[in-house]
Amino acid sequence: MKKTLLFLFAFVLAAVNMVAQNEVVIKWAGADAWTAGEANTLQYVQDPFTVTLAKAEGTTDPVVNADKNDARVYAKGTVNVVTTGENMTQVVFAVSAKGKFQLAKITANVGEVVVNADAQTVTWTGAAKDVTFTVGEKADFGTKPTKAGQLCFDNITVVAGGTVTPSPEPNPEPNPEPQPQPDEKATIFTELFNVGQGDFTIDNKVMNDPLTFVWKADEKYGYMKASAYANKVAYASESWLVSPVIDLTQAKETELSFDEAANFFKGLDNFKAACSLKVKEEGGEWTNVAYNVAVEGNSWTFGTATADLAAYDGKKIQLAFAYTSTAELAGTWEVKNLYVKAKTDKAPVVIEAPVFTPKQGTYMDKVSVSIAAAEGLKVYYTLDGSEPTTASTLYEAAFDLTETTTVMAIAVDAEGNASPVAKAMYTIKATPVAPENGALFNFNENKWNLPVSSKEAGDFPITEVKEGDVTLTFTNGSTPTRLWSDFNNGLLQIRMYKEGGSMTVTPAADQKVVKVEFDATKLDVTASEGKLAEKVWTGEAATVTFTANATSNINYIIVTLSKQSGIEGVEAGEQTEKVIYTIDGRRVQKAEKGVYVINGKKVVVK
Repeated sequence: MKKTLLFLFAFVLAAVNMVAQNEVVIKWAGADAWTAGEANTLQYVQDPFTVTLAKAEGTTDPVVNADKNDARVYAKGTVNVVTTGENMTQVVFAVSAKGKFQLAKITANVGEVVVNADAQTVTWTGAAKDVTFTVGEKADFGTKPTKAGQLCFDNITVVAGGTVTPSPEPNPEPNPEPQPQPDEKATIFTELFNVGQGDFTIDNKVMNDPLTFVWKADEKYGYMKASAYANKVAYASESWLVSPVIDLTQAKETELSFDEAANFFKGLDNFKAACSLKVKEEGGEWTNVAYNVAVEGNSWTFGTATADLAAYDGKKIQLAFAYTSTAELAGTWEVKNLYVKAKTDKAPVVIEAPVFTPKQGTYMDKVSVSIAAAEGLKVYYTLDGSEPTTASTLYEAAFDLTETTTVMAIAVDAEGNASPVAKAMYTIKATPVAPENGALFNFNENKWNLPVSSKEAGDFPITEVKEGDVTLTFTNGSTPTRLWSDFNNGLLQIRMYKEGGSMTVTPAADQKVVKVEFDATKLDVTASEGKLAEKVWTGEAATVTFTANATSNINYIIVTLSKQSGIEGVEAGEQTEKVIYTIDGRRVQKAEKGVYVINGKKVVVK
């Protein structure tokens, strides 16, 4: 979303004053950058720092995972950070995506350590050239607290040098005059891409079949992603992600920053040839912008890229992320956290955006939403998709949503300074109802107590579930067919995969399937018979099988059966002198060989 925080001023008091300090990010290119040492250790050197991972008193050797490029130390293991330069005053571990599951209490031989599970950081403060961190035995801060503790991190940020002095006593005057702090930079445009593409547009210049998109928002992980690789095939393409107009008419020394990751480009040169940053003045032509590339082209690790936009001070511009691919090479480019900043005459006021609980996602029937902001701030929100202002609804208490809604909110201080807009979309689905003659399989309810698979728990293949007169049987594809817990909101769904994944619907012996309705976030299946259109199958079959052509994620299905005749059953018997009807309803005096209704029962006459 666009955030226009025009040059706002305030006096800022800091609790700690850092003087002449340097910040360094310790980041390795890959697992092979670490050297194995004695006593089950791994070591990485980035002058003047040396990082050593050790099993220590634990039972498991430390590792650097080749696929995710994160370092992992297990319970009772240690991380030693040493510098040959000036004292370290702060060390921050960036906990990896996997690291949040078994994040443990971390202690240090000197200084203090704070573990922030929400921010996925472990922060040490003190003053030392040599610090040893020890991993706790249990995952006290993780999402799996019963598991053994771990510290798994993507990188380490170290602040070194300088002095640390406490802030002065506060001014006793009730309303002290704010003091200007010139040459600070204010954020004049922001797009995080955490809930979609915001006000950016997508311009597909080259799009070859079977591609339907190149740029796509990944709301689960909060970035925009460009790729022209589909079904294990690379396709030629060109697609631009284009910003709205950014007003720099009052800007000085404008700069741009954004986080980027890139993989499968087979090197930096290929990435630079395929991906570029462009700018256009209002009414002008597009031109390339030189920027400090933050990737090597072969990793999912994000780095922060920067560009000097001072040449466009005093103008209105648009930016574009231009992605190209060929039939030989179609890498993946991911971008997020874009900021445009410029100098002001005084220090800007920076207000953090409010936070929604629970996070956006899909919920059944309703969801209760609360909004939190820093103490002393007021929160204003909208539910109609419009950007909030101080004229919008003032947040006072949690509220229920019973239909799909996009919530947008800002936090505002007493002087009227506003935060960036926070945005979350809540999709509300009504609980389905079982048909009068048939069965409802609501996988989110999991009334069968099936084992649940997830990123945390692993895979538990399922084979069969039964509801009323209907049985579902499953086979495995390239990945086991499983009941999956969605990463965002915990809703459960059946997931089937290509290369053999299937679901067979079988009713009781005296019934036929006439309709199957799917509720699915993604459905790509072929039916063994009948007709499947718009996620609804119709036909008449004693059994029908749905085979996955690609990953299919099913929330629930509703199976409708042919109505029973009201006849209790089929019996074999001899011809008798009773009330006899043919199957089509004609009364007869004598039953020949075949099927009849005799005294209200279906009978096979031999």
